[in-house]
Amino acid sequence: MFIKKILLISTVIFIFSSHFASARRIKYWSDINSAVLVLGYNRQEAGKITSDLAGYFPELARLKSETDPLKKVSGLAEIIRSRIYKTNDLLSCELPWVLEKARANCLGYAQVFYVLGKALGLDVDFVSEYPGHIANLVKIGTQHVIVDITWKNVFSPYYISGMLDLQKSYESVTDTLMVARDPNGILGSYRIIEKIGAESISAARLTNAGIAQLEAGNYAEAKKYFQQATSSDFSYASAHNMLGVAIAESQQDYKKAIEEFDIAIGINKFYALAYSNKGNALSELRQYNQAIENFRKAVSIDSNCALAWAGLGIALYLHTEKKEEGISAIERGLFINRSLYFELPGEIQNLPAIAKFYTNSAG
Repeated sequence: MFIKKILLISTVIFIFSSHFASARRIKYWSDINSAVLVLGYNRQEAGKITSDLAGYFPELARLKSETDPLKKVSGLAEIIRSRIYKTNDLLSCELPWVLEKARANCLGYAQVFYVLGKALGLDVDFVSEYPGHIANLVKIGTQHVIVDITWKNVFSPYYISGMLDLQKSYESVTDTLMVARDPNGILGSYRIIEKIGAESISAARLTNAGIAQLEAGNYAEAKKYFQQATSSDFSYASAHNMLGVAIAESQQDYKKAIEEFDIAIGINKFYALAYSNKGNALSELRQYNQAIENFRKAVSIDSNCALAWAGLGIALYLHTEKKEEGISAIERGLFINRSLYFELPGEIQNLPAIAKFYTNSAG
């Protein structure tokens, strides 16, 4: 009788434990599904993504009980990086594809971290430290850490910043931007981080698809994706900037392109590349003084914006008396990105100060 009691109690405990584990799985699946839907995937896609992420449950279940939030963040980053490999493919940001192929670009990684982070109870969102590169922002108490799964060096396959008090670390913090002076000029004249809401991620994926079409020379398809992105989230500045580029390259409608660049700048006044693109469009319209003004604005925001330095130098050398300043600006752009040499007008390529960049690259 005693043995039967022991067996009965053991059976009850086993059944209870099984139900408890099952309940945890259901909660895990529910949390993932909700997070995926927020990112703009439809219900059928969300179901497939949730099913694919079910395999992460055993590892995440162990992390769930971790009391140190930083260890939880780093543990999640390690799980993701061990299962999914980095690629620069622009289209490797759609979660069904990412999970099937185990390949992701920055946007793909950031979405996986967001979804699984939400399932772990983390307060996680998205940030962009420069246009086109997406990472995550995790709030821990009153402070934050930036998590970039694509970062890799000899010390770590991913990057987690130190704890940041945003109000002290940045001169200006709004709902959409965090801005600080960068005295060393390593990241440009300013360090700018754009806060991107989860509802903007659908627009980011559409923008990536558009860039891939643009690089393939499929301008009509590219414009369609950029327009869909701006319709999905009008406040996503990168989509407007890229739509302007597509309009300029495919239609040579520079006035219409400038309208899109101005929208991007209106959303993010620190968008150096949008100022640079606007400068190029103004140059095409032969409005050189305004072009120079926009190029100067771009490099004042981001001193590493090679395109803006090159555009400024071309405009100064060809259309003003400031030849020496023009050559210096072009040289600065080429120091940052030597491949721009091949985009320069022939008469500038042949200048001794500029030709050396080709010689050095060839050698």
